[in-house]
Amino acid sequence: MLWSLVFLAFLKLTAGVRYESFSGLPATDEKIQYFIKQENLDNCTNDIQLPCDPNERRRLDGSCSNFDYPSRGTFHTPVIRLLPEADCGDDETSPSGAPLKSAREVRQRILQTGKASDLSYTQLLAIISTIIFADLGSIHDSVNLLTETTNCCTAEGKSNYMCTPIDIPQDDPVHRFSGIRCLNLTRPKSFQTYGCLADSNVDRIEFTTPLFDLSTIYRSTEPAPEYRTYSGGLLMTQEADGTIFPPQEGPHSNKCLQNDASNGETKCFGPVSTSILPVTLLVVWWWRLHNKIAKELNEINPHWDDETLFQTARDINIAITNQFVYYELLPTLFGEEFCLKNELIHSESGHRDLYDESIPATYLEYYLALRWFHLVSEGDLKLFDEDFKYVGKKMVTDLSLHTDFLMRDKNLAKMTRGTYYQAGGDNDRAVDPAICDKGLGIMQKASDLTAADLRKNQLFKIPPYVDYVKLCHDVEIKTWKDMLKFIDMDRIESLQEIYETPGDVELLAGIWIERPMEGGYVPPTAACIINKQLSLTMKADRHWYERSDRPYAFNVAQLAEIRKATVAGFLCEVGDGVERIQREALKRVTASNPLVSCQEIPRWNLAAWKESK
Repeated sequence: MLWSLVFLAFLKLTAGVRYESFSGLPATDEKIQYFIKQENLDNCTNDIQLPCDPNERRRLDGSCSNFDYPSRGTFHTPVIRLLPEADCGDDETSPSGAPLKSAREVRQRILQTGKASDLSYTQLLAIISTIIFADLGSIHDSVNLLTETTNCCTAEGKSNYMCTPIDIPQDDPVHRFSGIRCLNLTRPKSFQTYGCLADSNVDRIEFTTPLFDLSTIYRSTEPAPEYRTYSGGLLMTQEADGTIFPPQEGPHSNKCLQNDASNGETKCFGPVSTSILPVTLLVVWWWRLHNKIAKELNEINPHWDDETLFQTARDINIAITNQFVYYELLPTLFGEEFCLKNELIHSESGHRDLYDESIPATYLEYYLALRWFHLVSEGDLKLFDEDFKYVGKKMVTDLSLHTDFLMRDKNLAKMTRGTYYQAGGDNDRAVDPAICDKGLGIMQKASDLTAADLRKNQLFKIPPYVDYVKLCHDVEIKTWKDMLKFIDMDRIESLQEIYETPGDVELLAGIWIERPMEGGYVPPTAACIINKQLSLTMKADRHWYERSDRPYAFNVAQLAEIRKATVAGFLCEVGDGVERIQREALKRVTASNPLVSCQEIPRWNLAAWKESK
């Protein structure tokens, strides 16, 4: 008791104000003492430096994006549900009271397994789509089951609350003769599992900020991130294979478990979220772009100090990414008309301001809707040489936690070309065998990402699909025939074999088999949920790049340069071996979208940031 009081006094002298992560309210001394005793202070509270300065730049930790909710926007910001938790008692029972079937059995009965190439889009569509998850949601679920709790299918694991393994049916078409009857899976970490809340609900805890601020690379540490050189605004790097990567971690880092040390594979770079493909690729590209921008700004404005260069390069890096995500990726996914109608994009080139101080930055059920993208992900990444000749392929699961592979034999260059030359997985309501049946390299003998996604739907007691159809489309579904507005009859018949009533159909199961939205690529109910998150994230961000009324806002000329950002231009700047690329890099190479020299791809000009002394 005496020790906790001494530590509490020390906190008050050395830190800011402690806010409870879940409630977003200042923590009482009693609560702080309790969390100290439970050894979960850092997860259950956030240390906020007050007061918030209306003239300061975007904070690394995401705090003070909203003065009324200073802790919202940081790590551990809770998920605020669009709909209340399902009233079904536990995570093993459907709303009608019928027991839930195995997530793998459900997946196998409503989704086909197979490989098919998309006729219109490249693999880069799924990879760039990862941005809208990776920068808002954390991958701690995957890291946990691969590196921390790996024994859920053992007798020991069955007594571990964090374990929730998926049973494999006896007649499983893949594993009926393999002897494998269980898939390792852990519960997502929550405010309850960390001891921040004592109730029986399941409230997901996140380890990124709920803002599009590239916290994936800049992380969320104040005040002195360890990845900075503190010279010229640059980030630390290492050189390998003749090119630049984030700094070394390892060789025994638990982020790179698939590196084969006996074969000389010892290179491993951070931060923690970089080791799961395709996030690995994005982090390398963002890291390089920051340093490229900082160096150019230093040449343009040699009188700028390190802090000004770092913060300005960070601001531009974030803005470039948000520009091509909102103005190129989202119209591809949802259609331009949908994006304009929902104010995700702007028809004019100048500033716009949708900031709403009444909206705190937070998360929705968005993370679950994004799991749909596993259906259009290719299980193999094809490698191409500089002449776009196919030279091999690697399974995605063999490249996660295996960063050394990218840092030798020009593999990253070959893989980068493949991202925009290889066809993506077809949007045919089927899943690649590498996604649903293959193991995770040396770490798991077998896995099923899609079944794991559905199990998380159950664990979080997400309301049924029909409730979200009502919320999103104002359509009541009471009978199976009512589903025909969104789902084909043969798929409805599959649902009838699994679920007692339409009201039992799980959200993700319904999204999996919806027809694509009119004018877009994704299912309409998934589009609705994702749109609500993307709109909220933009409106809750005081530092959104399109605003003129924000600290260090871009002027008209600078914003005009940001507007030139495209996925193709981005890869021409930072992609290994990218000398030719199609202008619309998310779409396949065709006669109307041919490969062209990067010299023909428009890009931003940082001369707009030149400042007089």
